[in-house]
This record gives sequence, C-alpha cells and structure tokens, in this order.
Amino acid sequence: MLILRFLRITIYSTADLLRQVIGVKDRSTIHATLKSLERAKLIQSLRIEDFGGRTLWGITAAGQQYCLQDGDEEIAKFFNPRHITLSTLAHYLDIQKVHIALQRATWNDFLYPDKMPRPYLKGGQLAPENQYNIRPDLLAASPDGIRAAIEMERFVKTEKRYEEHVIPGHVRRLNAREYDFVLWIGRTPEQQQTLETAIKKVIQRLREKQKLYLEVRPTTYKIFQFNNLENLGN
Repeated sequence: MLILRFLRITIYSTADLLRQVIGVKDRSTIHATLKSLERAKLIQSLRIEDFGGRTLWGITAAGQQYCLQDGDEEIAKFFNPRHITLSTLAHYLDIQKVHIALQRATWNDFLYPDKMPRPYLKGGQLAPENQYNIRPDLLAASPDGIRAAIEMERFVKTEKRYEEHVIPGHVRRLNAREYDFVLWIGRTPEQQQTLETAIKKVIQRLREKQKLYLEVRPTTYKIFQFNNLENLGN
C-alpha cells in the first residue's frame, strides 16, 4: 500500500526509489513485491533501453482505485508509457528523491504541479503561459505546517532566467499566499552554493531596481531557502 500511495501522485518511479519508500535494503524484496503488484494488475513495468536499460514501474487505473482512502479525491492519471519524456526523466526522478527524503523528515501533503490539470480558456484552449506563470517542481508542507514550493535544480539556470522569469513568478505566487516559502535544492553542496549565490545576486539586483514586489510579512523563517540532495539524504 505504501508503494501504491506513493505512485498515486508520482504515477511512476524506479525500483530503487520505491525500495526507499517502503524502507527495505534488499533489492530482491522490492522486485518480488513489484512483480506481485504487477501480477495483480495494480502496476505495470516499462524497460527503457535509452535510459540505461532501467525499468519504470507505474500505477494502473485499477491501482488508483485500489489505494483510495476515505477523504481522497479520485486521480484519473495512470501510467502511460507514451507520455514518458527521456529529456525530463532524470529530473523527475530527482524530484522524487526530494519527496522521499522530506517525507522521512515528516513533511506531508505532497503535490506535483506538473501532474495537476492546467488551466483552460473558453473554447478548450490551454491558457497561455507568461513570465509570471511558474509551476514549482513540488509542493509540500513542513512538519510545522508551513507550505513550501520546492525547486529541484539539476543545473543552475542563467541569472537572466532567474531575474526575468523564476523570481517574479514565485513572488507572484508568494503574494497570493499559494505557498509560504521557496526551497531550492541542488544536487551537491557545491552546486547548492553556486545556486544560492546566483539567486541572492538576482534578488539584490531586483531590489536595487525596485522590481522585487514581494509583500513583506513577519515570519520566523526565510522566504528563500537552499539545500542539496546529499544533505537531505542524510
């Protein structure tokens, strides 16, 4: 059930990550469990040769129904191999690593904005994206109930990108109280430092240009925070 509840919102993952979800060290145990779930048609597997021959395990429509609990909203999404994009797969699995590490630290209420419905206009067309429409990689609540937007950065973006799109987009959502702070996560401590330096420079520049329109409110925490996968994993 832990595996199905995790796949309920992530849709698909790897055996190694799912092994961490249920807290077992023996790889044969997780593979036996996944095979059992697959025989029950609650999940299905897909081997991807172009991704190092690794196998993805995804929840089926039957699996979504099976793991429903009282108070849950039904999720219509299920694993569709045709929707796998190799260019973003490594990034998506890194987001799941963040999810698992934070869940161990008693964070909760995880949501994947990219898995949520996008806004539509009348006539059925997708609403156009603009510089202020940003979708965080992950949303979650800290043990204190403080809502965070989490950005897993496999690579540090250009300062121009942070200045013109990323920071203004987050400021808009922070002002709208959609979440309380932003947590940027690098892959390593070194990358975290590079990322933190770049974003702090951009924020200072926006302040100097009087373009940082963040509504000031008293908090006991920083609005922009930084960490890395290695630290979260420990």
